[in-house]
Amino acid sequence: MADVPVPLSVRQQGNTYSIKAMNRIKVAVENARVTDEKERSAMAKEKERYGHTYNQSITQYGGVMNASQAGNVSAQQVTVAALEDLRPALAEMRAFFKQQGESVDADEYVGLLASAEKAAAEKDEGKMLGYLKQIPAHAWEIGKAVLPQVLLHYLKARGLA
Repeated sequence: MADVPVPLSVRQQGNTYSIKAMNRIKVAVENARVTDEKERSAMAKEKERYGHTYNQSITQYGGVMNASQAGNVSAQQVTVAALEDLRPALAEMRAFFKQQGESVDADEYVGLLASAEKAAAEKDEGKMLGYLKQIPAHAWEIGKAVLPQVLLHYLKARGLA
């Protein structure tokens, strides 16, 4: 970087303080420029290496998580394929409760599971989850022995089992 020209009138006045101040300012500006250049270079290298950001889908028994490069992770709704995977598990549980005999509770669970299965077929996770939340915890305990793993993991992830 070239020296900043100091006007002749300032040099003739013999004011060395202003000249020293100018030099300190030049040094500070140059340090800031070099630091910024290094940071930009490092960011450009990282961008070349990793790209701007990336999304990574991790399917965990129907749950999808997106992770950004910054490390921010957020849970999302289950994928359509995961809802399809849950349908047979719901049908299996419905059949289990149907075999438990004729009781008001068993009939209620069968109806709720049938509605949840229909909601899964319609790709409506919110509706399906609403029906599953209506089934009490003790019913899931009864069916735990035959509860399909995919459904068990889904229920655990939602705090229902």
